[in-house]
Formats: sequence, structure tokens, C-alpha cells
Amino acid sequence: MRLNTSIYDPATLTGVVRASLETFFGNENRDVFSEYLPNEDVRDIEFAIRDIAEFDTGVAGYRTYDAESPIGDIPELKSISGRIPTISEKVPLGEYDTIRADQAGDLNQRIERLAVQRAIRIARRVAKARVEALVDGKVSINENGVIYEIDFGRNAANTKSAAVGWDSPSTGDPVADLLEWYELVEGGAASIRMAPDALAAALKCAKVINATIGSAAGVTQANLAQFNGLLDAHGLPPAQAERSTIGGQQVMGSGKIVFLPAPGPDEAIGVTLWGETAEARLPEWGLSVANGEGPGIVSGVYSTEDPVRNWVKSAAIAVP
Repeated sequence: MRLNTSIYDPATLTGVVRASLETFFGNENRDVFSEYLPNEDVRDIEFAIRDIAEFDTGVAGYRTYDAESPIGDIPELKSISGRIPTISEKVPLGEYDTIRADQAGDLNQRIERLAVQRAIRIARRVAKARVEALVDGKVSINENGVIYEIDFGRNAANTKSAAVGWDSPSTGDPVADLLEWYELVEGGAASIRMAPDALAAALKCAKVINATIGSAAGVTQANLAQFNGLLDAHGLPPAQAERSTIGGQQVMGSGKIVFLPAPGPDEAIGVTLWGETAEARLPEWGLSVANGEGPGIVSGVYSTEDPVRNWVKSAAIAVP
């Protein structure tokens, strides 16, 4: 296949697709957790996280007058590096469909629609990786022959399970569990994000109902405001259900809970890197790499001559 710049200029198509993605990214439900791992363009195909220090819990000690200062210890520093993985998708625009669209005068619109759809599917997959990075502390890829994992080195002790499952309403104790887990959160948290089923189970636990409404009330569950009032009384941040979906699927896996800081530029945990694709470097794509047009998603039309067929492709290299 060859890049067909006459049917649709790839630099122009890339501009249309990137503008459409900005609208997509602006939709909170679709660009999930972007406030914690915001998008960042880089002119690179590798990432490196250097000087990751374990949380320092050491305490200095007093000394006697005129004595030499004791020698302290320095927390171990770690580094993580690797390649930013590639992701792309193409779809055919066959001979018949090309002719019909061209006759109707909407060939360009058809190409744009297909290119934007591919780009959004790519963005969805990157968003899923972002959720995985936050909730599981790593990104695992095992698809299309690619087996790849980025482990961010989360302390295994920070992944906990309830002592008694909250799906046992007579014995589950969500507040006690959350208090225990909150002690592990370095620097505190502003919210507790829960999978919908986890929050629903918490609201039905007898210990939550008795503490908020009373056992004599005869109700089968508390409401969210009552539960958050109980959490506040124990010095815990408020809980909320994470109901966002990606591709029709809930982003938070069943029973998952994550403590998160307040959203904002000063609270970003990391970034989602969008690197520079091989296509962006090719002169026939017409992108001004020197002026910063290289990083990010790209889209173009490819063609074959026998049979006459066009392919609309969008491509990126991206990872949180």
C-alpha cells in the first residue's frame, strides 16, 4: 500500500482528527482519570522515570553535646524505563464505497469519519491503560501479539482486601477496613473512588446502617450522604462510585477501590505520554516536526491499485 496524498492530505486529516480528539478528551466520562495522568506530547519513543524514592519514614535521633552527628540513611532510589508502545488501526474503504462517496460529494467526510473513529478507539485503549495504571499500579498489554508490562513499583503492602467481604452484609465492616487502608496512604487522600458494586455493598452492611440510621429503623441500606457523613466522622475522605465507562464497560473492575488526591495540575500523579510516530517523520506526511507537530496521533489514507481500494489509518505511540 502507498500513502495517497491526493485523495486526502495526511497533514490536514491529522489536524481534523486531533481537533476531534480534543473534544473527546474534554468529555469527563471518556477521558477517565486524565486529571491525575494528563496527556503530554513528547518527541520521543521511550520513557524514563528516574529517582523514584520509597516513602521516607525514618526518624532522626538526639545526640550529646560535642558529639559527632550520626550518619543517616538515604532511601533507595529506583528507575523505570522502556519503550512507549505503538497502537494503530485501519479500515478499508472499498472500490464501490469510494465511487459512491465520491459521486455524492462526501468522500472527504467519509474519510474523516473513519479516521476519527479509529483515533477515538485508540484514545479509549489508552484511557483503559490509564485506569489500570492508577488502580493496579501497572499497565499490562497482551494483545495482537504484543506482551508488554510497565510495573510502576507500587508497594505490595498497599494492595489490600477486606478482612470480611462487604458482600456479607451482616459481618462486613467497610469503615474499619477503610480506616486501616487509609493509614497506608502517603500524604492523605481527597476522595475514595469505588467500583459501583463495592459502594453498593458498603451501603448494605449492617454496621454502616446501624451507625447512620439505627438498627430499629428496619431499612436495608444507607444512602451515600449518610455513608459519607459516617466516613467524615472518622476522619476519612468522601466516597463516590466511579461509573465511567470505556467502550461500554465499567472502568473500575468489580470490587475495586482507590484512594485519590484532589484533582488539579499540582496533584498530577504522572502523565500520559503521546510520542512521535514513524509516520510523522516521513516528509510525505507534511507535518512540521520541528514546530512541534510530530507528537500525537496521526491519520492518513493508503491505497492499492489492483483492486482499487483505500485504507483509512490512525496511529499513535502512547502510554501512561
